[in-house]
Amino acid sequence: MSPQRPSPCPRRATLPCPSGFARTLSILLWIVVCVLPTPVLAAKPKPTGPPPPPTAPAPPQPVPTEPAPTAPATPVPTRPKVARPAVPSDSTPAIDPFEDAVNAFEYQDFDRAIPQLRALLYPKTTLDRKRELQVREYLGAALWWQNDLRGALDEFTGLMVRNQRAKLDPARYPPKMVADFEAQRANLIRMGVIEPEANVRDPEPPRPVEPPPVALLFFPFGVGQFANQQPTKGWILLGAETVLASASVAYYLSNRDAGLSGSKPLAGEVIQLSTGAAFWLVAGWGIVDAWNNRKVLPPVDAAGQTAVR
Repeated sequence: MSPQRPSPCPRRATLPCPSGFARTLSILLWIVVCVLPTPVLAAKPKPTGPPPPPTAPAPPQPVPTEPAPTAPATPVPTRPKVARPAVPSDSTPAIDPFEDAVNAFEYQDFDRAIPQLRALLYPKTTLDRKRELQVREYLGAALWWQNDLRGALDEFTGLMVRNQRAKLDPARYPPKMVADFEAQRANLIRMGVIEPEANVRDPEPPRPVEPPPVALLFFPFGVGQFANQQPTKGWILLGAETVLASASVAYYLSNRDAGLSGSKPLAGEVIQLSTGAAFWLVAGWGIVDAWNNRKVLPPVDAAGQTAVR
């Protein structure tokens, strides 16, 4: 009996059995390779019609280049601005209306001088006698130069009524103006408004005004203020002290009558003492104020006007 030769193929029982993991991996590879590309290829449409024209290639885009570095600008030195100091409005000197009007007349600015000169005289002047006469002369001359002869003669009349010796300087004013002034003087003398120059007396010198007597300063009710020619203060003190004194006296009489019939009310006594103390305080302040303001008053002329401003 001859021995058996080994078979070239192994037996089935001797073949290695693939594991479950290897079987699962092979199935997944088969699905990926054979199944998935099929619907993708089927869904892709086939081109129909003539092929589209070839598109022109896009123009090449310029390559951005970085700007060359430049040197920093050299700052130009400038002169620093110096702010002007603010000038307070209070430092501006006040302009005297009289001086302003006189300057306008001296510079022959009659359009501006006439209303300013009139404002110094009308409706009521506050100038002293010397300045008032000067303003009337300038106003009459300005109106004459403006061909307002009637207005000029009216101002010349007012000037001669207040100073019958008034004359125009021939070296300063034209002969025609001086002639009109003297003709107006002759008319006023003929009408009896002023006297002839020969009968005119020199004006009396200003009368000195002595300060009020010291005894008047110690009276209440504003007597010292009236003596010092301060009527506003005098009327205020007179009214205040009269009210306080009347209230104090009235409550005194009421408290006295109440005391005769019984006890005095406390409120009435407080008001009586308060008003009485207030009266003496106001009266004392008035005496001190009258003493401090007692001084020599400015002299007045014969017409009762103050001789100085």
